[in-house]
Amino acid sequence: MANKDSDVYKNLVRIEEPEACIHVDAPDGVLPLALNVELPGGYVSEAVPSGVRLPHTATAMFSTADSFQLAAEFHILMGNRPLACDNIPLCRIRVRNIKWSGAGVPQIELRFDIDEAGMLTVSAANLDRSNAEIVVFTAGDEVAHDDVQRALADAHEHKADDQATRDLIQKMLDCYALIGATNDYYSAAKKKMGHGAKSAYKQARKRLEQALSVDVADATDDTTAELHAAEAAFRDQRQQILPLYKQVMDWYR
Repeated sequence: MANKDSDVYKNLVRIEEPEACIHVDAPDGVLPLALNVELPGGYVSEAVPSGVRLPHTATAMFSTADSFQLAAEFHILMGNRPLACDNIPLCRIRVRNIKWSGAGVPQIELRFDIDEAGMLTVSAANLDRSNAEIVVFTAGDEVAHDDVQRALADAHEHKADDQATRDLIQKMLDCYALIGATNDYYSAAKKKMGHGAKSAYKQARKRLEQALSVDVADATDDTTAELHAAEAAFRDQRQQILPLYKQVMDWYR
């Protein structure tokens, strides 16, 4: 996973205990920057928002992205920007011996504990296996005052661009949900669809899936415009499918 500070991981510090301990400068007893987990696509999921009073504890549940995935790696970062490459890398946690099952089934819990002095402890637990192997690599043991101030200034400078990026991320998530819901309708509606209609639906779905395959960090004005156009074309197909879906479902009433 790309990160502008990826050089810090060239000399990873492996920790035998399944947790990372990092001191964060928080002199006023408030977490200055959000704690995030990198997701596929190069953007982050916020686990702990900035501004929470310390001490603070939070957990976040994750699973596998692919079926029969036996290992997963979680990249933990600190910052207020939407892309992983623009935040401060803290640690990587590798979880092995994950339950052999379909995507989204295994349960892996990440825990964030921050005490009053700003000592952050990040740990992972495989809720399906007591004998899971968990390995932690840290990028450093401190996020100093200067690091925090640079990150805050960077987020302020790029506020407008970051909002556009967040809007794009939300659009992509909405499109994934749209495909999933429409596929359910199509599985029934295809009983009343001809070859041409089925082909048109599949082509529109493929076009939208290809538009979604561009990582957020690599998005351009052209790829974003294509995403919106592909979504519109797919929604047109959805509108044609819905009446057929209703007709098929009426057979079972």
